[in-house]
Amino acid sequence: MDTVEELRKCLVKDHGYSVEAAEAIKGKGVLKDLLNKLNTNLFGDLENALETVLEEDDTKLVPTTNPPVYGDINWEKYVLEQFEFDELYDDKYPTLNGLRRVAINVLGTIVSSKIVQMSRNWEDSASAYCIYELVFNTPYGQQTFHGAADACPSNMSEEHGYSIYSVAIAENRAEARAYRKALLLKVVSSEEMKNTKQNDFQSVLSSNGEYNEDNSMSDQQRVIIVNKCKQLSLNADSFIAENASDKPTRKDAIELIKKLNDLQQ
Repeated sequence: MDTVEELRKCLVKDHGYSVEAAEAIKGKGVLKDLLNKLNTNLFGDLENALETVLEEDDTKLVPTTNPPVYGDINWEKYVLEQFEFDELYDDKYPTLNGLRRVAINVLGTIVSSKIVQMSRNWEDSASAYCIYELVFNTPYGQQTFHGAADACPSNMSEEHGYSIYSVAIAENRAEARAYRKALLLKVVSSEEMKNTKQNDFQSVLSSNGEYNEDNSMSDQQRVIIVNKCKQLSLNADSFIAENASDKPTRKDAIELIKKLNDLQQ
């Protein structure tokens, strides 16, 4: 960029000057100084703009936190927050597709997902019963969960003709219940709420109190503790005896798992 003409063309092309305004500027040195100032301001503005964008972006970052321990008092709240809006029927009951996705994200890969028993009343073709099994590879080892459910005229909505799909409904309900057990969810699934007579909603909901922290330590919790003790070269029975009551509860198990997690860090 050596000639006055080239400098003026740069003003027009890169900085929006009109041809007349560029030609009105006399002197090669003056043109060079002007271009230097314009370029400096341009890059300075870009740098400031970039810094502003980055600062604004930083304010939107949410600090990452570790998820609660499996079975912790905040566990269900954490799990329910993982569902998308369209994965909650009536804004609160998880759908089967949502349960499948969230379970993989928070528990681990699925080793097996299958029906272990299915029966149908051929005298009353509108009734069916299913037991479903899920096997997960979790950070605490392989764990198995089961769910059982039935579908019959008394718990299906006849006005929409759902009774002809009793086998499919029973399977979906049983699978959903297996996922609920795996995720420790007290809230019922959409499959247990949909296709059900309005008068039966309360009876369905009455079965949701499956998890009680004062109940005895669950088999799944014991498996987690045993596997973690193995990783730390600890005797699981001794660890439980030293850190919990004579008859460990689910609440005790949660505290034991927390201690083991701390030891692994």
